[in-house]
Amino acid sequence: KIVRPLYELAQSITEALQGMFWVLVFMIMTLYSVAILCTRVIGHGNIIGEDADEDLQKIKEMFSSVSTSMFTLFGTVSSWSLMKFVPLFEEMPMLRPLFVVFYIYSAWALLAVMTGVVSENIIAI
Repeated sequence: KIVRPLYELAQSITEALQGMFWVLVFMIMTLYSVAILCTRVIGHGNIIGEDADEDLQKIKEMFSSVSTSMFTLFGTVSSWSLMKFVPLFEEMPMLRPLFVVFYIYSAWALLAVMTGVVSENIIAI
């Protein structure tokens, strides 16, 4: 009697992980595509010149390669703050709405989808 509910819970978690796999693949694709864009525009672009202040140079280093850009964007999604990019937004105000849209999409929308997938699988069992 005790083992049966535990087995059902483990089974529902396993099924939820299968659904979450595709959400995670989609999240990685999103991070990768936005990281390429940020690397091209911020890290290798002419937005931040060599004579910029120290804060802007740190931001430029955050987007110096695709892998560091992905890590920076993942940190943005998981830390719930865009405050570290304030110097960049002061330099290029048009990037502010783009980062807000990315943040809302990745943090809220994908988190809601992931929660829905897990909830659906656990309720179904």
